[in-house]
This record gives sequence, C-alpha cells and structure tokens, in this order.
Amino acid sequence: MINIPGFNYPKLSLLIILTGALFYIQAAKVKKQVIKLRVTQTHAYCGGMEPDKELLEELNTPKALPGKKLVVRKGESNNTALPVVAELTCNGNGVAYCKLAIGKYCIVDERKKDESYIKKIYATYKKESQYNSAANWDCLVDWLKTPDLVFEVLKKDSIFVSVNYHFPCSWYATPCVRYHGPLPP
Repeated sequence: MINIPGFNYPKLSLLIILTGALFYIQAAKVKKQVIKLRVTQTHAYCGGMEPDKELLEELNTPKALPGKKLVVRKGESNNTALPVVAELTCNGNGVAYCKLAIGKYCIVDERKKDESYIKKIYATYKKESQYNSAANWDCLVDWLKTPDLVFEVLKKDSIFVSVNYHFPCSWYATPCVRYHGPLPP
C-alpha cells in the first residue's frame, strides 16, 4: 500500500462503499411507465331475421366498455401461478390506467384471474346435455392461459394500448362448450 501524506484511506473506503450503495439503490428503483388502456366492445347479431347493413355495422363498431375488470400479469401468457401485477376497472369511457416497469405483460378478463371460473364451467357442463356438449378441460386450461392482449413496456413516458372484447350470442358465450340446441326465431 502506498502511503500518501494527508490522504485519509478510511474516509476514501467509506466514500467508495457509500457511492456503491447509492448506485445500487438507484439501479434497484425501477422506473414505471404510465399505461393507458382503452377497452371496447362489439357484439354479435343474435336476432332472428337477417339484419340490415346499418345494424351489423353498429354492432361491429367498437364502443367503450365501462366497468370492465381486468388483470395484468408479467409475461406473454396468463400464468395463474404468477402474481397479479395490477387489477384494473375501466372508467365510464372504457379507460383504465396503471404504472408498470419495463417488460412484457398480458391483460386478461377478470374471469381468468385464477382457475375458479373454469372449474365452475367444468362442473356445470361435466356431462353432455340435450343442448350443450360436455366441457373440455384441456380446452378450458388453454382458454385460461390465453391472454386477451400482450404488450411491451419500453422506455417511454406513457404507453397507450387497446383491447376489444367481442360478445357472442349468449348460447355461444361459454368457453369450450358447444351449443347444439335450437336457435331463437
């Protein structure tokens, strides 16, 4: 060790340790980006007679979906073993906000938060009935894992993402169950 007169080695060591600790703390602080999510809805035609062109256009035009509840998870698939990063409820304009760190995320309907919804479907449709097929467990598990939207947060001030939910006719709305009964007139 070289001894330089007037130089305080213990203070220098402390300064190096404190600088390293400060750098570590700053690196550990993950800057989160503001995410603006717009959620819309479209609908299938579920009436009897052939609809006119204007009605079909109206049903196929995305409109705000207020009150929609969604779950955000890290990654590109809805792995229910991973924690929920954010739970969102859309405002009256179908918009929800959250802050997320840089990375890839997926958004899913609140029914996909855990396995409770698919277990309920499987119990309800365990056996084929007069109008419905039996629920397919593997199909339900795949449905649960499938995200409604995958997006990536990059180094930007804010990110805008949009997802549309298409609502089928009620008799076709249960995932992994086929309806084979009579259709309404």
